[in-house]
Amino acid sequence: MDRIKALSSHFAVPDPASSSSSSSSAPAMHMSSASGSGSGSRPVRTPPPPPSPTKDIAAERANPSFPIRDMTYFLDGGKRITETKEKIMLQFERDPVMKTIDQHDLTLPQIRERTMQKVRRLAYYVANEPVSQFKLRMQVITMLDPATWTRVGVHFGLFFGALQGSASPEQFSYWAQKGAVTLNGLVGCFAMTELGHGSNVAGLETTATFDEASDEFIIHTPTLTATKWWIGGAAGTATHSVVFAQLIVKGRSHGVKSFIVPLRDPATFTTLPGIVIGDIGAKMGRHGIDNGWIQFTHVRIPRSHMLMKHAKVKRNGEVIEPALQQLTYGALISGRVTMVVDSGNISKKALTIALRYASIRRQLLDYVIHQYRLIPLLAQAFAMHFTGVEVQGIYESLMQRMETLKPGDKDMQQVLDHLKEVHGTSAGLKAFCTWNALNTIDQCRQSLGGHGYSAYAGLASLYSDFAAKAGKKQAGGVSYLNDLQSLLKTRCQAKSVDEIDLETIGQAYSLVAGNVAGTKEEEAYEQCSQARLFAAKLHSYGYLFHRFKDGVAKAPAALQPVLTKLCLLYGLYNIAENSGPFLQYDYFTPRHLDWIRGRVSDLCKDLRKDVIPLTDSFNFTDFIINSPLGRYDGNMYEAYFDLIKTAHPPSKIPS
Repeated sequence: MDRIKALSSHFAVPDPASSSSSSSSAPAMHMSSASGSGSGSRPVRTPPPPPSPTKDIAAERANPSFPIRDMTYFLDGGKRITETKEKIMLQFERDPVMKTIDQHDLTLPQIRERTMQKVRRLAYYVANEPVSQFKLRMQVITMLDPATWTRVGVHFGLFFGALQGSASPEQFSYWAQKGAVTLNGLVGCFAMTELGHGSNVAGLETTATFDEASDEFIIHTPTLTATKWWIGGAAGTATHSVVFAQLIVKGRSHGVKSFIVPLRDPATFTTLPGIVIGDIGAKMGRHGIDNGWIQFTHVRIPRSHMLMKHAKVKRNGEVIEPALQQLTYGALISGRVTMVVDSGNISKKALTIALRYASIRRQLLDYVIHQYRLIPLLAQAFAMHFTGVEVQGIYESLMQRMETLKPGDKDMQQVLDHLKEVHGTSAGLKAFCTWNALNTIDQCRQSLGGHGYSAYAGLASLYSDFAAKAGKKQAGGVSYLNDLQSLLKTRCQAKSVDEIDLETIGQAYSLVAGNVAGTKEEEAYEQCSQARLFAAKLHSYGYLFHRFKDGVAKAPAALQPVLTKLCLLYGLYNIAENSGPFLQYDYFTPRHLDWIRGRVSDLCKDLRKDVIPLTDSFNFTDFIINSPLGRYDGNMYEAYFDLIKTAHPPSKIPS
């Protein structure tokens, strides 16, 4: 009996009547007097009225402080782009191939097959619409189905990007005719990483040895750790691969170069002699991607299969090294820039779900602690958006110049310096933005309470799919160090919180990052690696703030007030969360920090009324959001319940 009582106590469920009075989050019960007379009468508890989610969310949209449609146009880059994206979203929604409603209940083979159906559909679009429109289509697909985006992106962004950046004009024309442009008869992958080597390109072990007698390269995997690993599309769908390998000519290594290696017969998809390919198995997310491993055993390819826009190997074995070795890594920079842009878009999607849910569960969004949890993340999503726009523009401008760059050009060194800057900045921002996007998704998931644990809420898969992109790199782009000495002497002169404006915040980030980055550079590199990582983080906060500030300055007048508040919130929140160095280097005083923390709370409260209009300005349809808890009309309970019943119909006898 004692044991039964102990177990009963351990698993006891709180009494709803007693817990309702002690829980601050419990809804208040309506009270009315019981019939009867005398002092013994007790109030009768009546339940609150049922929720009215559609009315609640409509009320949130009643009085926005800014024109929502104008904000959409501004974020998209113009009315024409917005309307094009809307057409693309509608096309996807009406296309049975693109359906996503059942994605959480498919088997792995079904997921893979569905992904390839979508890839074939996108291949039609790439062959039949302007490149600019297809790029917009890819921006949409990454939010709808990241695995499909990755599979198409591996071909066009990495394989095709390598052709654009490293193939000679004659080689590019040859592979284009083979189907590289249209995915017709040629499906590419990108074999750079190895089992024992990630992005350490210089340390790759795969070899490409030139056989002068036959005018061929011999591609070989000399060790287990040289096995190509994590190669997207390799396991079952790729017919060709760009292979990164150490070039060996006449017994001498000439560093890593890129080669086109056929993997499978395009007609039968059987692997070619000397090539062994396998699937690397279960992953955390992006299950539609057939990531694989590849081993080459003395595989011969023609000399012309080495991409020779820059480095060249002549028939007699003469190696001509390019003056511009750095130009060969354009495809990698492109991938990093894309991840920065995607970080902003994925954050917007997660926040749309979480904030719409919170506005309907009204007690959530009205709580200060919930505002403090989500609204700074909304500001961060805007910061990442403007950073993505800026970095994308810088990258495209640089690539256009590099396409025409020739040895001897007067601006050669300037272009190379710019390339190094973009290389470092894109690496740092890729890591910083993917980290923060991943945190945003998880915070949004947690904010849904128990519903966040459901796959149908859409955030669990969003997290696992996006986790593949999160990485660790240092940030670059430290141009503020040019005036370091005068910068380090500045101090905040604000006499009140209102005087801590965007200019003051920008100066604070520059000073702190300058202090951390500008000291002890001569010390042992690895001994100060943690300090360098900290400096990179602070610099990245500042970089995003400055790009946000620049974006505000370019905005139409009607949008500037709300964007200014968001920019202030982003800058001040991250100062408050990382206050140590701002105090350590004497830019702010403890009193300033007290003001800043109070201002952050005030900004969250002030922006609370605009959070739904702001998420509406992202202009994602319900099909793209793909979560019943993030529906535009707020009718989440019915949609959620109907989705569950459709996926798992109730039955009298459990199956």
